[in-house]
Amino acid sequence: MQVVPEGVLRTVLGSQEVMQEQLQHLIDLSRRPNVRLGVLPHGRPVPPLPPSFHLYGDRMATNETIVGTAFLDERVDIDRHRRWFDRLEGAALHDDEARLVMQDVLAAHRD
Repeated sequence: MQVVPEGVLRTVLGSQEVMQEQLQHLIDLSRRPNVRLGVLPHGRPVPPLPPSFHLYGDRMATNETIVGTAFLDERVDIDRHRRWFDRLEGAALHDDEARLVMQDVLAAHRD
């Protein structure tokens, strides 16, 4: 599962061509039955965005900062990150709705 803010998808990293390829790849991945991709769309209320983090099941959470990555394996930290993720995923669009946003962003990268 992954949740991505729409603004991240609209940011040009590399070139427009790179972004087009990346967006098309995400759209294709989102159709796989084992992938769940959420998009936090512009103009829709969402919870405050925390720093970038990843969850590894119930074993570990990581926080990325400009100085390094913190590896957290205490239950209280993992649970806190799980609650944040659940809030973000609940606010995100999924499936066809997420693909519509990604296709709109893809079209903007073609202009």
